[in-house]
Amino acid sequence: MKVNTMKHEVDEVFSWLTPLVYGSKHSDILQRHEEGTGKWLIDSEEFMNRQTCSGQILWCQRKPGTGKTTLSSFIISEYERTLPPQPESGLVYAYCNYNNVNETATNIVGSLLQQLLRQKDILPPALKGNLR
Repeated sequence: MKVNTMKHEVDEVFSWLTPLVYGSKHSDILQRHEEGTGKWLIDSEEFMNRQTCSGQILWCQRKPGTGKTTLSSFIISEYERTLPPQPESGLVYAYCNYNNVNETATNIVGSLLQQLLRQKDILPPALKGNLR
């Protein structure tokens, strides 16, 4: 019973942080990924060098319809597959859509924090206090 109570508390905190959930969008995009798409990028020297550096941000900004989302999801899944877990860092992402009114800076940052907390399986006491 205590596990269900803790899970409920964690879910409540996470929903308080943000209404944005990028995991399901990421999974949906990956299911439509065509074999070989993006291989040129992960095979590039620049990409391989990037994997050995910590604290990196990969920012994809282009016109709508140019394939950023598909390429980004492929890169994220490649990082998830190949990068060893790091206790002091994590892999977080956001898929921004100018039509989504919920994608405010606050909600995007909340989603990134939520992803990091889920990966590290922690819930800081300061966040728990916001529910009361």
